[in-house]
Amino acid sequence: MGYETVYANFKADEGTLNGTLTITFELKTRQITIANDSATDNLSFKLNASETFGTVLPGERVQLEVITRELLLSTGASVAYRIWSFG
Repeated sequence: MGYETVYANFKADEGTLNGTLTITFELKTRQITIANDSATDNLSFKLNASETFGTVLPGERVQLEVITRELLLSTGASVAYRIWSFG
């Protein structure tokens, strides 16, 4: 019998971003998936103000195993994104 993780909370957010956006989760999330749907432009992210930005390349998805309530997205161009959080 295998181990299975069950998450009680789920939030999805998607849209087009040009600038910065802070996404606040109602409860602490444990897993975040960030998808950059742009064909040409990078999407930057960080989990708190003191961190440096990470980068999601065009067409790439990044999955993070963290406990956080906030996610900051930033881009200098118009980028379509999708976020899934589980907690």
